[in-house]
Amino acid sequence: MTIRRFLSVFAFAAALAACGRTEAPPASTQAALTDPEHPGEQVAPPAEPTAEPAPMPPVDAPAPGAAIAWTGVAGVAFGTAPDALRTAWPGGALPDAPVAPGLCHFLYAQPKPQDGYGVAFMVEGDKFVRVDVEAPDVIAPGGGHAGMTADAIRAAYAGRIEEQPHKYLEGGKYLVVSPADGGTARLVFEVDAAGNVTGWRLGLPPQVNQVEGCA
Repeated sequence: MTIRRFLSVFAFAAALAACGRTEAPPASTQAALTDPEHPGEQVAPPAEPTAEPAPMPPVDAPAPGAAIAWTGVAGVAFGTAPDALRTAWPGGALPDAPVAPGLCHFLYAQPKPQDGYGVAFMVEGDKFVRVDVEAPDVIAPGGGHAGMTADAIRAAYAGRIEEQPHKYLEGGKYLVVSPADGGTARLVFEVDAAGNVTGWRLGLPPQVNQVEGCA
């Protein structure tokens, strides 16, 4: 046999062997095609595990960012000197005019809106005692905010609300919320006659109960 003929026969034999061989599918594909209890039947591969959902924050957790909590604002506690509020709140907080030491006054979050006050911080006796909010994008501990309905507030703070009639607005209400941990601070939602929250305040008594603010 010549070398050329030997090589031709060898190549032909190798081709026949290749035709009779099949590649095994990957393990995951085999699992998808084979059911051990029912040979020959196709079954779907197991679903990929999904990530666990993020845990929900506690009911009274403060909102992220410049957080307003039952104990204070942006890390500045109720009952302490207000100096840190001037820089702790994003944009700062300033009074509308110079104030004599010890007198009750408000610091206003900057920039202060042209209409209304947005966010204001009450200072009395040179101590930060209360925050007032009418801006709808600033959230109270527990999720309440301006623009919500009174029914939504009742649902969010169920079992912890004392309802009081509005001092000046017929049909209006104050929804006074106590903290879940029994603390001294109070959260007061002001509700109009249509049942909508127009603003809220949070702080220490007796100042948080003063409807006229510093007046």
